[in-house]
Amino acid sequence: MLFLFLVKALVAIGLWFEKDWAVKLAIGDAWLGMLLCVAVMIVLPFIYNSAGFNINLRLEVVALIPYLQVMKRIRSDWEST
Repeated sequence: MLFLFLVKALVAIGLWFEKDWAVKLAIGDAWLGMLLCVAVMIVLPFIYNSAGFNINLRLEVVALIPYLQVMKRIRSDWEST
């Protein structure tokens, strides 16, 4: 969990200071975030099955999808400058 926060902080700092590697890391961060959210929604209920199967909808996925689309869209502009 701490690793994910550190990656997000590194992405934020890189985007703030317009570093070359920032958009690539942001795209990786978005995919990692979505992967972890799906794992928490689908895999964990099978592991910790205390009161039957229960899927929780994570709202982080809803925010990560537009974030990923914006980062993909600006990647070519960012790398050309």
